[in-house]
Amino acid sequence: MSGEVQGISTELATILGQSDPVDRAREWLEFVDSIDPSQMEKVVSAFRLGKLEIHRSEYEILFGQWAKDRPEEALAYIARELPTGDFERGTVLTQWAESDYLSALSWANRNPSGQGGLNNSILYVAKGIAGSQPALAAQLLESQPAIRERPSILGQVIPQVLSLGPDEAKLWPDYFENPDLKAVATSKLAAALVRDSPEDTMRWIAEMDGPGRDMAYRDAVSALAATDTEAALGYALAAPEGSARDEAFSGLVRSTAQRDPQKAAAIIDAYPEIATDTSVQGLVWFAAQRDPALGAEYLNRIEEPQALETSLRTLTANWRRRDPEALES
Repeated sequence: MSGEVQGISTELATILGQSDPVDRAREWLEFVDSIDPSQMEKVVSAFRLGKLEIHRSEYEILFGQWAKDRPEEALAYIARELPTGDFERGTVLTQWAESDYLSALSWANRNPSGQGGLNNSILYVAKGIAGSQPALAAQLLESQPAIRERPSILGQVIPQVLSLGPDEAKLWPDYFENPDLKAVATSKLAAALVRDSPEDTMRWIAEMDGPGRDMAYRDAVSALAATDTEAALGYALAAPEGSARDEAFSGLVRSTAQRDPQKAAAIIDAYPEIATDTSVQGLVWFAAQRDPALGAEYLNRIEEPQALETSLRTLTANWRRRDPEALES
């Protein structure tokens, strides 16, 4: 078997070694479609033997195909050969749930994975059905108490929710009964939608009420600032005065500071009246990694003592790593 696996590994390396990405993708899909289900374990072993996991997309396609034909066999292989293979397990469960949700859910309940009381297997099943049964996906996610402590996990399901189309996707947060989870789902969805439809998304946010609105302003403006700072600034300034504008401006500054701390500083200087401690703290944190001296200039603008102390520690630690002599001077 080892010789056979080695031969398959060589064939895989030839396909994946092609320089033309279009030809590589076409030949890979043709190859995967041609695999006899009884041979899938050998092919996966060959893939791993050749240390080809760097080809992440192709690796995912391979496990997705296995999940279509023999999902339990694939999961048994993962448990045996890849006990820490959360990516592989997630790929199989998500694909399996798309075609046979009840069987996938039954397996997930019998074989929990993850830490801190969160069953990642249930999360993957929810991902698999979010594009066809969004209400049930929300119910599955909400059934895990631990997710309330790690609500950002909801972001992992957003790509599947978006496949419903913008109008139906906007209904997804309403399927959550817990207000905190609903707020996080709303903000994650807003951040995803704003990239393709900024005007429509910001109008949707403006019509919201409840705690999710401010978070949605923050995350949507932050996402938009990654590609269009000027448009993001306009939407931040147009947000309703008060907490909504504060959060939107904070999202703008933090997103900009990740790429260009000087530009973020210029935005704060231009609108000091709406630059809250949270906004300035975001600048200091990201400037600490790229331009500590700039971050130090803005420390005294943070008024809240705990926020100031936290920012100072972050700045000092990063500065010491980058240039200890400059810090001492």
